[in-house]
Order: sequence, then C-alpha cells, then structure tokens
Amino acid sequence: MKLALSSLFVAAVAPTPFAYAQAQETDGDIEAWSVTEGDLGCKATRTITSAVPIEVQTSRSYHDDVVGGIWLRIDWPVAEKVEYSNNVAIRFAGETAAIGTGFVFPSGDDSTPKAGITILMNALGEERLSSGSLPDDAAFTILRDGQELRILPVGGLTYETAELDECIARVGKRLLDARPDPYAGPPSDPSPRNYRGMWVTNDDYRVRWINEGMQGTVSFMLSINRYGLAEKCEVTSSSGYQEIDRKTCQLVRRRARMYPARDEEGNAVAGLYSSTVRWQIPE
Repeated sequence: MKLALSSLFVAAVAPTPFAYAQAQETDGDIEAWSVTEGDLGCKATRTITSAVPIEVQTSRSYHDDVVGGIWLRIDWPVAEKVEYSNNVAIRFAGETAAIGTGFVFPSGDDSTPKAGITILMNALGEERLSSGSLPDDAAFTILRDGQELRILPVGGLTYETAELDECIARVGKRLLDARPDPYAGPPSDPSPRNYRGMWVTNDDYRVRWINEGMQGTVSFMLSINRYGLAEKCEVTSSSGYQEIDRKTCQLVRRRARMYPARDEEGNAVAGLYSSTVRWQIPE
C-alpha cells in the first residue's frame, strides 16, 4: 500500500511573524516500517525524519479485512501552532480522493515545546488508498485562509502488507486458542474473560451527570464474533438517559474481553451476551 497525502485543510491559527509569503517545503529521510502486535490487532508505524518530523501509522484489527485508517503524527513547532484542525482532504493532481477528520493535542517538553497534530485519514472503502497505486511525489499542505504555509512531502511511502499480515495471523491464532472456563463444556454461550467490574467504573461518571442527578440501570446485549470480539452493542433496557446508554455501550465494547461461544463440537462460533450496568452516583 502506498500512501500519498496531498492538501491538508486545517482551521489554523498562526502568529503573524510566521505568515509566509509562499509555502516552505520540508524534505526528510524515510525510515522503515515497524510493526507492533497488540491485544486485538497490529499497527505499522513509519517516520519521516525532517525539520518537521512526521510519523505515519496505520492499524488493523484481526476481524477487519482492510486497514482501519491512516494517522499522521506531526511534531509542529509551537510558534506555528495549529490550534484546531477541521476538514482533511487527500488529493491527487487537484482531484479530491478522500475526506477525513483531524484533531490536535499538545506534546513536547519545556526545552522543545511542540504542538503535536494527529490526523486520522479514514481509509475504509477508499479503493485508491488501499490499491498501492498512489503517486510518489505527493505531499500534503498546511493552509490558512487559502494560503499555503508549509508543504510536507510524504511520497514514496510504499506500504508492504506481508509483515502486518503475519502479525494479524498471530493475533488471530492467540484469540482462537483462548479457552473458556473448563467447567463450561460445549455448547456454551460467550463468557467474560476479564472482570466485568472493569468495564464501567465510578471514574467514568461525568461531573455533569452527578450534578444533575443522572443515574439508572442499563441492560445491553453484545454481539460476540468467533474470535471473542464485541462487534455490536445494543441497549435492551434504557437508564432513562440517552447519554448514559450510549456511553455504556461505548465502554463495554472497548473494554470487554470475551471467550467466544462454542457449538456442540466445541468450535468457536458467534454468539450473544447480555448483562446490565447500574449507574449510581458515588457517595
């Protein structure tokens, strides 16, 4: 897969001394891809070493057939701080190929203060992003009020899938090798692999919810695939507050670790798991 990102549109606030008459171009060396294995998937990271370092990262979970997205991590000098990024476009010869979203967060230390920019380019469904046919000479551009502030070339990032595929295969084997409670013989429903009390805690209670006296019990149903991953969460009984219902499903999907259901022959299969969470204001 070849990444070519061109024309990054951000709502940028740049100090007057750094309003350029024309774009400044930054070149740098490109390091090799580094693949890291996680609990449920793998990520590949690559760094462009230049005056403005860029880290390109992509990731994939075991149950996805395609890369979930492309992240750009930029250590931006604090004097040129981009305070908010809004619309992000990938362009080829002026033609917009994909639209994504972006956000910023602080990074660096007192000696080298920086404003790190992280941009998520959602690659799902974008054939040109996964075909490996993108041009080598592409770059993305930081704009302010239509004026080009900086051009950051990222051409030549040829994405090799073999190492990531091998990593994904290891994750999948580990998930399939996971065994449920030895006392639960087949057939069996999905069962928790980690402590359910970790799925939602008092720390998840928002201050506003406490101040407004928002509490209640949420019943939910998880759709668990044969790898033990929660693919879907559905609220079956509401707490009476849509925000709490939605937050419950978000937390449970992210934190629940499940053993898959088993059929009569002991094979891992998809299944459903139901439970409840009681939101009670801490004393």
